[in-house]
Amino acid sequence: MSPINTPSSCNSANAFGMKLVLPVLKSYNAPYLLVHCKIPSDEKAEEQRQAFLQNAYDAVCSADETYADRTSLDDPNGEHHPFELPERPELAHVSTLQELHDVYPTVKSDYEALAAEIMRRLP
Repeated sequence: MSPINTPSSCNSANAFGMKLVLPVLKSYNAPYLLVHCKIPSDEKAEEQRQAFLQNAYDAVCSADETYADRTSLDDPNGEHHPFELPERPELAHVSTLQELHDVYPTVKSDYEALAAEIMRRLP
């Protein structure tokens, strides 16, 4: 039986993935945007937010030896600062294009904001 994905295991997986992928992206000078998604609207949101932010900062620092000298953990404009997407229960059971089409109006603003952030960060 596989373990249930809890916020802490998700953050561990995210941290591991960022530490693997970011050095490669940075070696190619490839633009990237970290996205922290499925942020709950309950009391655990801030805990998850801070854990993701710390993991992202650590991953960027591991990929770039001078990053910590140039940027602090609290810098909202740092490469490590993720774009955030809230948890959307209405997307939990979407499995077809028709279901996505039906639910899209309720999540449209979140994804338009993500697209705008991607465009803003492109060189």
